[in-house]
Amino acid sequence: MQSGRKRLVIGLIGLSLALGLPLAGWYLYLRDFRNRHDDYYAPLHAAWLVIDHLETHENQWPTSWDDLRAAHDRIQRMANPDKFFSEIQNRVVVDWEVDIDAFMRDWEEAQPGTLPAAAVRLRRLDPADPEAVEPDRLIYEHLSRRKKVSG
Repeated sequence: MQSGRKRLVIGLIGLSLALGLPLAGWYLYLRDFRNRHDDYYAPLHAAWLVIDHLETHENQWPTSWDDLRAAHDRIQRMANPDKFFSEIQNRVVVDWEVDIDAFMRDWEEAQPGTLPAAAVRLRRLDPADPEAVEPDRLIYEHLSRRKKVSG
């Protein structure tokens, strides 16, 4: 009787490990995937908020998250916009001291293979990291199109 009970316990432990380890691995994979997904989109959303602010404030660069909060409130139609906005704030750094003319000039004069330092980027990235400049590229392209239309 004792050995039968021992086999049952060992079998249950084995079954638990056989089912539990893959489920734990799947959970960790999904959690990592969600973080990478959020890291990718947060700076792009911040760039769109900067673009909205530029559109509604005669090309004046935002001076704080409060400026971007107003843009966010105008364009968001999400179930939990406060949580979403706080995620952007936690993941993204914005240089509030950007001079639009210098920003445009830096992009226009950038040599092949070099990029200007990022004004809107993921917090975990260095401003000179090539991955960091994609949000700025969106802003630059928006301002360039706007300049061509108006000028």
